[in-house]
Amino acid sequence: MRDVNPAELYRRFRAMRPYGLSLRTWILVLISVGVSIAIAAWLTPTGNYSHIGYTGSVMTKAHHEAQDLPVVDRILEFQTVEHFLSFLGGSQLPNGTQPAAPHITAEELSLLDGPCPLISTGESILDRIAIRIGSEEDSSRLTIVGKNIQSMKTRLWEGIHPMSEERWVEKQLSKPDNFVFACQHLTAVIAVFQYLNEATVRCHLRDTFNLIHNEWTLASEMLNSLRDESGLPRVDLAALWTLYMTAHYEVMTERAHRWVIDHVKELRAPIMAALKDHVPLVEENGDRLGEPDAAQWKFTNRLHELVEIAANADYIILMPMDGYNGYVPTQTEQSGSNGLFALDWRQREEAYGEMLKLSTRRTVVQLMMEDMMTNGDLKLLQETSGEEFYRLIWAQVKAQDQIREDMRSASAGPLLQEPWVNELNAVQFDQEVEEEGRAISLAVYRLTYGQTDEEWSEFVKMFEEHSQNWGLGLEGSDQLKGFLKFEWIDGRKAGIPAGDLEGAKRNYNELLGLAKDEDQECLKVKNIILVIDAASYASYTTDIYRPTSRILNPGDFTGFVVAVDLEYNPDLGLSRPDESPGYTGEMRILGSLVWCDVVAQLVAQSIGLHDLWPLASDHPNQVYTGPTVPLEVVALRETKCRAVHSAREGYGGY
Repeated sequence: MRDVNPAELYRRFRAMRPYGLSLRTWILVLISVGVSIAIAAWLTPTGNYSHIGYTGSVMTKAHHEAQDLPVVDRILEFQTVEHFLSFLGGSQLPNGTQPAAPHITAEELSLLDGPCPLISTGESILDRIAIRIGSEEDSSRLTIVGKNIQSMKTRLWEGIHPMSEERWVEKQLSKPDNFVFACQHLTAVIAVFQYLNEATVRCHLRDTFNLIHNEWTLASEMLNSLRDESGLPRVDLAALWTLYMTAHYEVMTERAHRWVIDHVKELRAPIMAALKDHVPLVEENGDRLGEPDAAQWKFTNRLHELVEIAANADYIILMPMDGYNGYVPTQTEQSGSNGLFALDWRQREEAYGEMLKLSTRRTVVQLMMEDMMTNGDLKLLQETSGEEFYRLIWAQVKAQDQIREDMRSASAGPLLQEPWVNELNAVQFDQEVEEEGRAISLAVYRLTYGQTDEEWSEFVKMFEEHSQNWGLGLEGSDQLKGFLKFEWIDGRKAGIPAGDLEGAKRNYNELLGLAKDEDQECLKVKNIILVIDAASYASYTTDIYRPTSRILNPGDFTGFVVAVDLEYNPDLGLSRPDESPGYTGEMRILGSLVWCDVVAQLVAQSIGLHDLWPLASDHPNQVYTGPTVPLEVVALRETKCRAVHSAREGYGGY
């Protein structure tokens, strides 16, 4: 037996297992579509969370109420098993570490996919694991949740940021006028972890993990009987599964938590400065008002909301592993920390609140003592002065920082990389490839032909610059961006009529059929192609597709391209069309989201293009702009309804 590198293991697994399933299990999953719909029918409650007793909280109420598209959620994402298999073959853990453990070989992987001699029914280990995650044979741990929650959960599960820093700037979310929108983007992350920490969901996730742990124990027994004969070191796949999921949760929670807290700090800084510098209104006699003025109320209300968001992030964005087979709690968790690591997030909330009160009082006293030491006397400030408000709020912020440091030792260290960046960087430098690395290409078809060469060249420049607008603060992105390439294909030379998306799809599938992987200079993205049609070209070069209302965010109306789903068959449609209503195998996406959002999620194997469609369908131009929040959806739908009404009136009304 021989060791295999992660890239080879991954290729073999994908070749054996379309979408991560053996043929037998894949057929079962297809058959179970009807069962899934039936499950959805009896799980779908009067309110989307009533079957798990979940009603949200003040911070997440808007997201709870916005669950108007229920979807079936396999709580433990299916692609996690594929990533784990890659780790068994030699890849790093999600947190970038590499434990000293024996790797499994390609032959052993084949054994995991074949009939297991220790199972009387003759099933394979991987079949049984697939069934445990959620299938016709074991649907007991499937849940229903709103698409708005589930789509964000899918991103966060893979350690992908809710939004790139460049996208945050493009949407101008740090502007005071967009404060409420910014806060909803932060609480959208909290809503996901509130869902995952709800008792029923938490137990379903734990039980799924433990059932899979049992299968890996069986697999270890099977492989070790052969390894003992060959004199190879024994493997403990179950222990490695626990190790892997611990690292997975670490990346998942720390990246999400850091993203929320960093943006809380970004939003808070200018408000704190404005509060401190603000001079309150005075009465006619020159005395200050005895209560805060309107500006101070506005500042303090916003700061209070940010304190609440940060607090929610601190005690909700956790994935407790009590009851997970093989898990040993950390010293911090074992200490109890007065309930901060309780399984129930509501108990954590209570403990956090009490601790914050005490810590804030201590911090206020400490700041007063520092004043005395600096000034030789206690500096008395009027209750309604900007400085006094600043001092009180700053004391609470410092108290929060201290609790956070006690709870999350990792929050002070470097931010862990997004796993998809690690994976692509590893694939580039596959041992079988030349040292300088190998490009990763995405095909782009030109299907609009009315431009001059100069006009087209200018467009290509604009689009490529827009598509490269990501990576700020994302470790490893600079190295990766140099290897991400567009493969430009002129539709005219291929005989494709202008705007013929199906023609481009057929052409590229033919090219893929003729190509051999070993002969390719580039690793190709094979899930989708991009198309530049007349509308895409106009979105970059004209104002036709700009927002028509001031309630819309201009950042959601920048240049777009069309993504075409190479795996979609219009004759067969989707297996669950009710979860992506109206999907036709194509979707407009903002140019800035091509690599860091769409391709990132495709590489993580967490989505198909159709999974993103519901997030684009409310846009007036039906463009995918990344995750949306309830206030944005309301604005988009209102504008869309107005446009439809105007169009109808323009045609005489009907």
